[in-house]
Amino acid sequence: MHRLRFGLLAALSIGLAGAIVLAAGDTIAPTPAPQAAPAAEYVGSDTCLGCHEDAAKTLGGTVHWKAAHPRSPAAAQGCESCHGPGSRHVDDPSIETSIRRFDKVESREANATCLSCHTKSSHALWDGSAHDARNLSCVTCHSVHAPKSEHAQLKAAQETELCAACHRTQVNKLHRASHMPVLEGKLACSTCHNPHGSTNVRLLRTGNWINESCVSCHMRKSAGRSCSSMPPVVRVVSRATTRTGRPTTGC
Repeated sequence: MHRLRFGLLAALSIGLAGAIVLAAGDTIAPTPAPQAAPAAEYVGSDTCLGCHEDAAKTLGGTVHWKAAHPRSPAAAQGCESCHGPGSRHVDDPSIETSIRRFDKVESREANATCLSCHTKSSHALWDGSAHDARNLSCVTCHSVHAPKSEHAQLKAAQETELCAACHRTQVNKLHRASHMPVLEGKLACSTCHNPHGSTNVRLLRTGNWINESCVSCHMRKSAGRSCSSMPPVVRVVSRATTRTGRPTTGC
């Protein structure tokens, strides 16, 4: 009985195996690999403006729209210099990934696009800076299409207002009786700090402590005079920038 059962199972196995064995000389046709979607192609800024007419109005007076400037997007692929080839977006605008949208992509990707041009002067030290380390994006502070400031295409009308969105404590200290004249318009946050990166502490443009930064402009204050001999208004300036608000031995 056991032998009969074993024989039937063996025969069944052999039969199934034989059913899938191909005749000599036959080959198994490979499963066709899924075809990759065709790469997106450039369509030109005129095609973009067919739908995004408002873009020309906001960009018209900026360097981004000046074809004569060698580092301007308009001198390369226009809108697609920043947003990438637009043919897929033209075919189906509802697909968010069909074009680079700076409010949707990761900060690193957005920054890499901006840094493909903005690599000089105050932007040279962005990589690894305090704001970069906190995963901020260029579009956190700047808006190419809807700026509210007259300079630097900021998202706020005034630089101090923009900085206050995060640095509320520091900006509030400007309301003290003795303070840096930022509120009066004589200075801006970026007068002393470089938000795009610095080799100095606290993103200072000059010096690694408050005195070095101050005397970079107030040279007469440092010539043969100690901090203790300076007027009180000068000695407590650092109250506007220290964390505790207590007077320090700096300027």
